[in-house]
Amino acid sequence: MAKKNNGFAEQIDLTSFSWVTAGASPDVGKPGCGGCHPGGGGMEYDRDGFRYDERLRQNPELAASFDGDYFQSKWDRSGVVEADCLICHLPGYSFKERVKNLDMLNYQWAIVAGSGVGLVNGSVQAGETPKVVYNKRFFNDDGKIVFSLEAEPNSGNCLFCHGPADMLKRGFSWNDHGNHDIHNARNIKCSHCHPGNKEHQLAKGNENLSTVRDDLDGTMRTCKQCHEAGYMGAPKPEHRKVRPNHLEKLGCEVCHIPQLGRSSAFGLDISTGKVRLYPRSGAKKVGGELIWFPEVSMGLDRKLYPVNAFRPNLFTSKEVDGVYVPLFARELEKAYKTVSAQFKQEALSEPLISTTGEITVMLNALAATLKDNPRFQRVLPCYHRDGVVYHLDTAGKLTMEKDTSWAAELNNFNISHNVAPTGMALGSKGCADCHAERAAIFASWLNGKHEEGKQKLMARFFVDEDSRVYYLDQLHKYNAAKRYLIPLLFAAVFTLILFRESRAKVMPMPTLDRLSPSGMLPVVALLLLVRNVGFLFLACTGLFFFFNKINLIQIFFASPETAMTLHWNGGIVFVASILGCTVIRRLFFPKMNTAICHFGVSGGKVLITMMVLTGAGMIFRKQLTPEILYICSLVHTVAAFVLMAMYAAKIYHGISRKLYSLQGGEQ
Repeated sequence: MAKKNNGFAEQIDLTSFSWVTAGASPDVGKPGCGGCHPGGGGMEYDRDGFRYDERLRQNPELAASFDGDYFQSKWDRSGVVEADCLICHLPGYSFKERVKNLDMLNYQWAIVAGSGVGLVNGSVQAGETPKVVYNKRFFNDDGKIVFSLEAEPNSGNCLFCHGPADMLKRGFSWNDHGNHDIHNARNIKCSHCHPGNKEHQLAKGNENLSTVRDDLDGTMRTCKQCHEAGYMGAPKPEHRKVRPNHLEKLGCEVCHIPQLGRSSAFGLDISTGKVRLYPRSGAKKVGGELIWFPEVSMGLDRKLYPVNAFRPNLFTSKEVDGVYVPLFARELEKAYKTVSAQFKQEALSEPLISTTGEITVMLNALAATLKDNPRFQRVLPCYHRDGVVYHLDTAGKLTMEKDTSWAAELNNFNISHNVAPTGMALGSKGCADCHAERAAIFASWLNGKHEEGKQKLMARFFVDEDSRVYYLDQLHKYNAAKRYLIPLLFAAVFTLILFRESRAKVMPMPTLDRLSPSGMLPVVALLLLVRNVGFLFLACTGLFFFFNKINLIQIFFASPETAMTLHWNGGIVFVASILGCTVIRRLFFPKMNTAICHFGVSGGKVLITMMVLTGAGMIFRKQLTPEILYICSLVHTVAAFVLMAMYAAKIYHGISRKLYSLQGGEQ
């Protein structure tokens, strides 16, 4: 948008007048900006607070000035676009007629055409004065209009704007058998999830990119709030096959929007000076039928969410102070026309200009056509794409650098509609839906890397260059083996300890009956009982978690969250009992064998210390990176299984010898 006050015409791109019809993409059904903006505000009043049409009629010289609101405008003939409440609240509103009249510069007549109140003939664009033939069925005898309005907008009216816009950004569609949504199938309306108040403040979720009304972010019900409360009959999920820690790391949408059936726009190409939104590979157009898997990105809450990793390209000129100034569409168009014969669209899913040769040609054309343009301190055309900025050096050679400007920021449009039913969600067919070599969920944020300023794209996905999560993924791909290897470790340690005990000189486990009488003996006995019960509880809940026995967790604890909390508290009690026992031993029984406090197994103190440290890390899991958290979990699990195996072998050996002794055998 042009500034209000400009010194010369080259500074002016879109004015308030031209903005109304700008940005249209008819091939994908996207109207100009004014089509979806309902009017009023900046479509009715200038930046000084005056109505455009009235002020221009009084001061026609403004159209020849460099005023960003009036430069080359026709407000005096087109009228202004007043606020149109009927776009949302009138069933049967003709959005097509509204857009058609805006494109003809019939701004003040757009409401009449869209509402069906009258038929508009003539076009300001063609130099005509529109005439209206009114539909008398909308009027009472006294000339007043009567409408049948809906307080809560019909979803069809919402789709006038959000249909094409969200198709481009996210592959979203509604009432579409090829791109279904379980909420749509249950007849849930947009306003059920996005209610508004009389001030027209609509509830919204958390958008990754948009900065429109951020104060309303998170004001709508979340998936969890709806389904746990049974809002509008929403079923309460049990997630019996899902490990509890997955629910901490994954947004609901990751599993419940596993794929989409309509191609989103995969990128933006403005090489010709015209906006071209190109589809994903395999689709003939944006919105065309295509099964594709969303990329995955980490949100601010450190959960993963599905996104459309949109890839825009951008032409700028780099100023002396290092600022990249975006080029206007007309400047690109002028340069492109001088070299258009040298370009050929090779693939629908790629920008027109992609090879180094093509980039060099376009940058040279821009350098020539922008020469002496007073808008720039110097002319240094740059091309931004995929985290790389290209420009020509003083010798005319193409140079590539890592793009550190705002243009390199990821454009991840979050995906929250077209939700699949439970039977189609990731995980419904087992862990391999995600933990597999070709599973999209892990590949999506691991396969891209920056290398020496050049973006290397593998399977079209992005990731931070310093991430170590790639190595974590290698562990996850073979995660299923852990369920077999660790029990085998338990068996090996159990057998080894049993073999060693059977060959060693008999050393009975320390017991309280070998201690001298003292008033603290009952305390020690109580602490040892608490320790043993605590360890048994930790072992049981830990095994439930390890083998993902959600059904047992729900039977005994009602929910995984409750079981997790009790497991943490049990660990604290377990450690406290050992520490208490140790302190009493030092104060009252200095000759007592220390093994009595840590199960009488060699290495018990080390294993318990490892479990305490890693367990504490998992309690404060939100402060850890995924890699550290995975290592803590693995170490905690291995230490727990080894300790259980050693203690079990010790108990088994002691009981066996006791039974053998009772039967008259020799010790």
